[in-house]
Amino acid sequence: MRATRLWKAAALTIAVACCAGGTALAGPMDIVKPAGALKSCGPDAPPGCQHVLLKGEPGTGASQHIYRFPAGFVFVKHWHVSNENLIMTKGTLTIAAEGQPDTKLAVGDYLHIPAKVVHWGVCLSECEFYLFVDGPDSFNVVEKN
Repeated sequence: MRATRLWKAAALTIAVACCAGGTALAGPMDIVKPAGALKSCGPDAPPGCQHVLLKGEPGTGASQHIYRFPAGFVFVKHWHVSNENLIMTKGTLTIAAEGQPDTKLAVGDYLHIPAKVVHWGVCLSECEFYLFVDGPDSFNVVEKN
């Protein structure tokens, strides 16, 4: 069953990546090896946040990312202006949203977070995920946990 979920997640990732720009694949392939490309999320980000931009322009349009966080990392209550599509690639994450119960995500699990939905979470172990954002990226804090 776990293998089936991984295949479904991989197929969805390919479909989203291929269709996001509205064009068929053309030209050379882009290859990114995230393990060697991860860097700090930036000077304003909490310690431990690592990130690599795979493709896109987060300030103006759709983008794809890999994020990695240490065990115990807490995501404060926040929301985004665009939809997020997340696939867990390592570890375990508990996530919650207003009006919904806490949900535990493990490797291969997929999560769609609609734009403007307030959500928060914690990495139960070191966690890493692929993130596709379908428009400009933002991180709007509601309150600090």
